[in-house]
Amino acid sequence: MQPKTITVLLVEDESITAHVEKRALEKLGYTVEHIVSGEAAVIAARDPDSAYDLILMDIDLGPGMDGTQAAEQILAQQEIPVLFLSSHTEPEIVEKTEKITSYGYVVKNTGTTVLDASIKMALKLFEANQEIAASRRLQDKMVANIGDVIGITDRDGVNRYKSPNIRELFGLDPEELIGLNTLDRVHPDDRDAAEAFLDSIAAQDGASGTIELRYKHGDGSFVWVEVTVANLLYDPDVQGFLGNYHEITDRRHASEQIQRQLSEKETLLKEVHHRIKNNMAQVEGLLSWQADATGSAEVQTALRESISRVQSIRVLYEKLLIGRGYRNVSSKEYLEGLIDALAAVFPYRPTVVVDRVIDDFTLSSRLAVPVGIILNELLTNIFKYAFGNIGTEDGGSISVRLEKTGTRVTLTVQDNGIGISKRFAANVSPGFGLTIVHMLAEQLGGTYTVENDHGTRSVLTFSMDSL
Repeated sequence: MQPKTITVLLVEDESITAHVEKRALEKLGYTVEHIVSGEAAVIAARDPDSAYDLILMDIDLGPGMDGTQAAEQILAQQEIPVLFLSSHTEPEIVEKTEKITSYGYVVKNTGTTVLDASIKMALKLFEANQEIAASRRLQDKMVANIGDVIGITDRDGVNRYKSPNIRELFGLDPEELIGLNTLDRVHPDDRDAAEAFLDSIAAQDGASGTIELRYKHGDGSFVWVEVTVANLLYDPDVQGFLGNYHEITDRRHASEQIQRQLSEKETLLKEVHHRIKNNMAQVEGLLSWQADATGSAEVQTALRESISRVQSIRVLYEKLLIGRGYRNVSSKEYLEGLIDALAAVFPYRPTVVVDRVIDDFTLSSRLAVPVGIILNELLTNIFKYAFGNIGTEDGGSISVRLEKTGTRVTLTVQDNGIGISKRFAANVSPGFGLTIVHMLAEQLGGTYTVENDHGTRSVLTFSMDSL
């Protein structure tokens, strides 16, 4: 492949000098077009059909526009390497050209070799600058089209860079933010938290973290942003905090709305529980009233059994209302309350002592309901049948133990009464209560056993994973 021929626009008002320079460059393989004035150079450079790779510009061009003025006008319209050629060596002249372009300054009559080397160096520098500019344009386009703003601040939060898309996303001019403290745009109520957050990130090189705060939009309003910051203070390429700003106003508002709805739901659920508990209390009251009004001991006993069953559910609701989740209760608080409520239903057994050893753990309401009913049925049977004709001076005792090992739960109810076999033999233990116990034990996926052991010993075992 043939190397590309470099086309040079030579701007020189001295004909002989221009002729010599043109011939010398053409011998080196350059294509050279000669123009004698700055005005003509500007016109030639703007010609859409021209294809100059470099402009070799004399500074002194006689009357009219000098070389520096011509270069400024050309460079205002296009990017092209301009190499100044002059016999002047004064520092102020050289400094003036450096403010216009940085592709070099060649003193006349230094030789063709120096001129050739200067042209090649200028072309390489221009190519490198073009690659950098293209890379920067690509980077800017990529950053501008992502949904987040990228920023760099120093240790104190002073802006050193903000990606161009901050103009679209936050209505702010990135150039105007440079040199200003980014914390000044943080909502006053979030300022202390933001400063503490930056301090924590700065404490360790390479540390990163995320914070949500309110950031001042260009229109004066505050929007919620999620800011992820990385500590690159000691990175030679960054030397600051690298931040990623992601607006989350809609997400935040949606979250707040969900929280409000949850709060309303919780209030409603609490009210529903209160009403159910109150309704059950009214049912208890009606049953108690009916029990007191009847003259039949058999009916009175049946009503009191119904009251105790309702109580087991009401006590659960009371414990759910005390808690905050309405789904779980303390096993100890629930069963302790249930035992106290049940003992109150049988006031004619004042000498019966109930000993309790109950592990305290969280019990879901789905498990608490069947466990409570089972305990209610077992204690009701004991109060009704276990102690026969024991007088007030003899007394009786009941032991209730609830133990949890892993996910396995064991409920043991023991009394020192007449024993289950004698009850069955005397046909004084009706089957309805124990039928309920067996059904609920099966519902729990557990087992229920009952035996005569210096009284009656009932054992319920189930796994908390069963429901």
